[in-house]
Amino acid sequence: MTAPAHEYQTLLTVIKQAEEINTVVVGPNRKVVITLDMALYERAKKLEMLLEDCKEKWVLHIGEFHTVLCALRVIGSTVEGSGIDDAWITADIYGPVTTRKILEGKHEKIC
Repeated sequence: MTAPAHEYQTLLTVIKQAEEINTVVVGPNRKVVITLDMALYERAKKLEMLLEDCKEKWVLHIGEFHTVLCALRVIGSTVEGSGIDDAWITADIYGPVTTRKILEGKHEKIC
């Protein structure tokens, strides 16, 4: 039976397995680098802070997808109110809905 990834025990089990693999590949006493989505990252950080035997053993990294979405939201909040958003609509480059999604950092185009 598969356990949900968001459960703390499952997450801890997977991270411990990654530690074991890391020990075999790069040797003992080396930190394991783990990339997670935002929700799992938050839970793994809680584990790292709460469990004494887990402190400073991992390098947790947020995945690129969530990093890009955050950057897009920051760019959108910078652009909003500058007039460029109105110019996009007036010039018929983007419609109002697309412009709003760009400013909210929720517009992605998958190639």
